[in-house]
Amino acid sequence: MRASNRTSLAELLKPIFVARTRADWLNTLGVAGIPCGAIKTVGEVCETPQLTEGSMVQSVRHRASGDVRFVARPIRFDEQPPSPSTAPPLLGQHTAEVLSEWLGWSAPAIEKLADAGAFGSAVPFYSLLSEGSIIDDGAGRCIRISRRPILPARGQV
Repeated sequence: MRASNRTSLAELLKPIFVARTRADWLNTLGVAGIPCGAIKTVGEVCETPQLTEGSMVQSVRHRASGDVRFVARPIRFDEQPPSPSTAPPLLGQHTAEVLSEWLGWSAPAIEKLADAGAFGSAVPFYSLLSEGSIIDDGAGRCIRISRRPILPARGQV
């Protein structure tokens, strides 16, 4: 009966539950001997001692988002904390590497697509490359990107 009237029951109970804080309800229910527990937000879960004391929450510096906190990899060996993670990539950060290294596309082919806006808004080709990228320049030579050059968009010199 309760399941078939779930919507009506929720409408009746919602104003009652929102009238008091979560802490108030936990205290009231606990004192009455009713088993209960808080439903926590992801942020609250990441602050629990079970995660923070076990090095399960890590933080990395992200170029666009600043410090990013996340739950670490759960696999552990010999009671060692998980190895540090890298920041999540920016949108399109590895596009050129994937097209070059996995698909064998040449730098001129990728540049032509980038200039046409195939990877989103038209951006200079070399802005798609990460430091250390190795690409074929289309003439059989490999180029290693040693730093991310800042180039003006075409026509903006």
